[in-house]
Amino acid sequence: MIRVMFPVMIMALSVSLWTSTALASDDVSAQPHSARAHPSPLLRLPRPMRMIRANPERFAITDEQAQRLETELHAVYSPQMHALMDKTVQLEEAMQTALLIDGRDLSELKADLERLIGLKRQLLQLRVAALAQLRTILSPEQFSQLVAAHQEHRAEKRKQCRQQQAQDT
Repeated sequence: MIRVMFPVMIMALSVSLWTSTALASDDVSAQPHSARAHPSPLLRLPRPMRMIRANPERFAITDEQAQRLETELHAVYSPQMHALMDKTVQLEEAMQTALLIDGRDLSELKADLERLIGLKRQLLQLRVAALAQLRTILSPEQFSQLVAAHQEHRAEKRKQCRQQQAQDT
């Protein structure tokens, strides 16, 4: 299994290492959340609090729902996710340094790679749990609107990427 997955893990690691460190600095905890480097996700999922805060009218969030979102979702999951993201970015940076500057081979970093995969798995599990909790707070219609907003956002990002690629060629 590892032998089959190894090329995929190498590719995922290299993409992750390059994308996750774009905004990193020496003191990640001192940066506001929006300025922090984020590890590349295993699976792209909506970022509900970001979308809701950006446009609460679109989702018709009631005061009660806003309170529940803060206490049941943001206060519970956000600190856990940020701690894991910080650990993931630090490990990615250390692995990037080992591979690119120190000239180490990926086979020497097998334990770090497994730890990185484990951290990303934990992040994904937290995000899925947070989305499940979100479903208990929002109405089915509101949740559908959130999914639609996520799909619109992804389509816009893909469009921007295609435009950038066209300019680069």
